[in-house]
Amino acid sequence: MEAPARRLDGDFGTARLAYVVARSTESIDDLRAAAAAVEEIGAKLLLAETTAILANRLRRDGQQREASAAAARSAAAVSECKGAVTPALLVSDSFVPLSRREGEIAQLATKGLASKEIADRLFLSVRTVSNHLQNVYTKLGVASRAELADALDTWARTDD
Repeated sequence: MEAPARRLDGDFGTARLAYVVARSTESIDDLRAAAAAVEEIGAKLLLAETTAILANRLRRDGQQREASAAAARSAAAVSECKGAVTPALLVSDSFVPLSRREGEIAQLATKGLASKEIADRLFLSVRTVSNHLQNVYTKLGVASRAELADALDTWARTDD
């Protein structure tokens, strides 16, 4: 597939070809490469599609955390597209909602409360709070409280 890429004029053609190849192979590596190529040229809607498809593929492979990160990346790109919708975005199953309790705990965590303080405030055990936070991290594709606020903001925009 490299030979056709050399014949294309401009970065958009090359990025679009990477997208077409990724769609045809459904390879995680091809989808990652296509996402990087379309992000580099600033094609937000194409990035939203590519990362949504990547999220679905990763989820099918059991890679939930990376799938959630790709879904958040897709949601962020969609939010910059003023309500645009494409067939690839309509069939995307990449959004995994937080439960009411997970959202509540995540909000408190982003305000700087320790797990013990959250547990005391909500009448839960610290272990329950920690379990909910792990579920939130997995769903949002983050690994720490430091990444939680931005991811939660993106999640809230897609939940509207």
